[in-house]
Amino acid sequence: VMMKMPRMATMTLSLSDHPTIVERTMTCLDTHQRNLQGWAGVLANIGRVCSQLSKVDLRNAEFGDDGAASLALGFVDHPALETINLSHCKIGDAGAKSVGGIVTKTREVILEHNFIADQGAKFISDAISNTLARTEILKLGDNQVEDQGAANLADGLKATTHLKRIYVSGNLIKTKGAKELATAFKASSCLEMFDISGTTLEPEAVRA
Repeated sequence: VMMKMPRMATMTLSLSDHPTIVERTMTCLDTHQRNLQGWAGVLANIGRVCSQLSKVDLRNAEFGDDGAASLALGFVDHPALETINLSHCKIGDAGAKSVGGIVTKTREVILEHNFIADQGAKFISDAISNTLARTEILKLGDNQVEDQGAANLADGLKATTHLKRIYVSGNLIKTKGAKELATAFKASSCLEMFDISGTTLEPEAVRA
């Protein structure tokens, strides 16, 4: 993925690279306890003080909805964040609501392999349809979104003016939901692609 480079120097916060900023500065924490809400709180504090962070990779952190709420407090108004990866973090609908502010203000948001269902999809839809939203890439693959959630997302796709790509593969979306998304995709002036592979569809769904 091509990314615009901000004018200021950039930094990356990652739990998968070695060594990482967190592992160098927060050595007092047990890295095997990253799923705790307190761990997310530490990362939120880093977000508050590290204004140059452009990419945050927290895949596999498994901090759940409470951790997502703590994390959001530190990154919701971050001035330089371009990409955040919250895949495999055990985020459900409540967590999706918490990170809505991050979704609105971040160019690329990865929420794959979580537990986000229809209500969570509604919160995400509200975030991307915000008039101030700058999200261009949204990855929601391998969650628990069904047809109603797809309809919720379709509403957001119709309203967004920035989103270019959305990935919802591997969810529980069937023909009705796929048609809603396809219709929204065709009506959008900014969407370039949506990925709905890995779902159970009838042939006419993709021709909606």
